[in-house]
Amino acid sequence: MNHEIIKLTKNMAVFSADTPISIGTESDLEIALPKDVTLDSFTIKGMITECRHVRNNETSSYLFKMNITELTEKNRLILDAYVDFLEREKILDKIRKDNQELQNALSKLGDKLMQLIAVSELLIREAQGKVVMH
Repeated sequence: MNHEIIKLTKNMAVFSADTPISIGTESDLEIALPKDVTLDSFTIKGMITECRHVRNNETSSYLFKMNITELTEKNRLILDAYVDFLEREKILDKIRKDNQELQNALSKLGDKLMQLIAVSELLIREAQGKVVMH
């Protein structure tokens, strides 16, 4: 079964697949790990608690929620570490996005300051050419 992991926690997985699975069904779900990890994947076992049919732009899939029921001690350690990794990646992505937005704002501010300096210099030159009479 081809699937895409949408959300993964230490107790639950939300994923999509092309074929339905009945609520209450015990199911295995293979979780692929990042390419730079020596282990390619690991498997979690759980019970399907939700199944929704989703249509989007002429495509159709099923969205599942699975409560994780049993794991070997090794797979529990892998799941815990992977979930921690995903949470850190989410935080780092937010920091990267915030940093990019800050850099863009500072760049725009720099552009506006350069325009202000140019206008200020122009006004100074114009003022120097005028004579004040009392």
